[in-house]
Amino acid sequence: MTSRIKSKASEFLKEFISSGYQVGSDVLELLMSKEQPESLIKQIIETANQLPKSPLVITKEFLNSIEPSIKGKTRSVGTDIFKRDFEIASPVIKRDSLLQDAPERNLIDAKDVEAEITILKTPNSKKITSKVPIENLANLFLSRYNKLKKLLQERSDTRNSVPIAALHSSDEWEDFQIIGMLTLKAETKVGGYFLEIEDPSGTIQVIVPQKEYNIVRKAERLLDDQVICIHGAMRKSAFLVKDILLPEIPTTHTWKGAPIPICAALISDLHVGSAKFLNEVFAQFISWLKGEVGGEKERKFGRSVKYLLIAGDLVEGIGIFPNQEKELIIKDIYRQYDEVGTLLKKVPEHIEIIIIPGNHDATRQALPQPPIPREFAADLYEMPNVQVLGSPAYINIHNIKVLMDHGRSLDDVVESIPIIETETPDSAMVELLRARHLAPSWGGKTTLAHEPNDFLVIEEIPDIFHAGHTHTNGVTVYRGVTVINSGAFQDQTNYQKRININPTPGIVPIINLNTKKVTEINFN
Repeated sequence: MTSRIKSKASEFLKEFISSGYQVGSDVLELLMSKEQPESLIKQIIETANQLPKSPLVITKEFLNSIEPSIKGKTRSVGTDIFKRDFEIASPVIKRDSLLQDAPERNLIDAKDVEAEITILKTPNSKKITSKVPIENLANLFLSRYNKLKKLLQERSDTRNSVPIAALHSSDEWEDFQIIGMLTLKAETKVGGYFLEIEDPSGTIQVIVPQKEYNIVRKAERLLDDQVICIHGAMRKSAFLVKDILLPEIPTTHTWKGAPIPICAALISDLHVGSAKFLNEVFAQFISWLKGEVGGEKERKFGRSVKYLLIAGDLVEGIGIFPNQEKELIIKDIYRQYDEVGTLLKKVPEHIEIIIIPGNHDATRQALPQPPIPREFAADLYEMPNVQVLGSPAYINIHNIKVLMDHGRSLDDVVESIPIIETETPDSAMVELLRARHLAPSWGGKTTLAHEPNDFLVIEEIPDIFHAGHTHTNGVTVYRGVTVINSGAFQDQTNYQKRININPTPGIVPIINLNTKKVTEINFN
């Protein structure tokens, strides 16, 4: 691009910004390719100002939507905009629009509100290390079994369970309930399932008959090493499954919402240091938090954010996947974290930032993960509005319980359950809630530490379950729990292309802690 063209593009950008709109470089290039771009830009801004819900960012999609209203006044925009390859996951999502409903008008300025944060539970670097003896593995599984058995027995329909060793055969069918860990799942030739269940007293093989369609569908969604309750009938050596019960989230779970209308922004997977990190998009997000972007409603919305929750992968890291170094613009892990500190220092100081690590961060990869060490991220530890925690982390913000986990095990869920897809990470997260465990499967893509106590059991039901890792946004509500995967700020890498991962970068979920409403804003 010549200096003259650059100068013209800069003029057009300033015109949009002075009118309260952000615009991407792709849109600028498109407009500059048209005849009489100055007139076209003026008409676009006038049309946007007249809309009852003005956009935050002028995108190609927005140009397509207003083309009929400017046709005749100027030449056709002719954007030929691409369509997103993902669907809206839940009615709670509002894409590319802000404050559509009246209750949002009551949002208050977060800088006038004192933070209310309690760390309920998080791995402590002083208590967990990389050197954990293999002998602890049996204790880990026993801890998991006992915790999940207790949760299962809180259900009214599982209280008659007996140990596997107490089962006895007879010539007549007799009903039993057992609580155990799934150690084997195999589909039979006729379409049923063969399951092997283990508890501290013994092991048993059971059959899910193919004619029991509903039970077959339940078995299809089971994960290896999941603790479940089997209700079945036994005669001689045969045990036929009548039902499969999970620890689950009770249908009675609800949360009232914070007493005041303030918001939390949920993000993850910045991958700073990668050439694919969307620095300009992240800068737009920061500007929005400062109340510098959009019309008055949009600015008020940005000023209402009191908490910024970051679910891991702050940096790209070094040597995480093959040929990663070819896409690194910062090839030193310390400098990567220095850059993270520089970026987060631009967040308004009244916003409290909670950080947990991910699999690209410089801490133990096995779950649970200790916090990112101070030696790598000294700047973050120095910031008064930042708390660096381990993963998973349970926190309480304004009387709202939030479970933060990076989401490494979502890969195993997608691989194990045919009906779950990478494009719907919220569906995979729901399966973890149903299992009441953040990483049920041993020996998959998720490495589990041999800790004597299983830290990954979801003993306390969260109000909000926040994860990342998949680089794909997803929001849903399951039995009163708001489930949010916050996508990423990294564009598609060559590695992701090879394994067919299509990210949705730059989309930030904002949750009103008072109304529970989730708004997704596309800063990309």
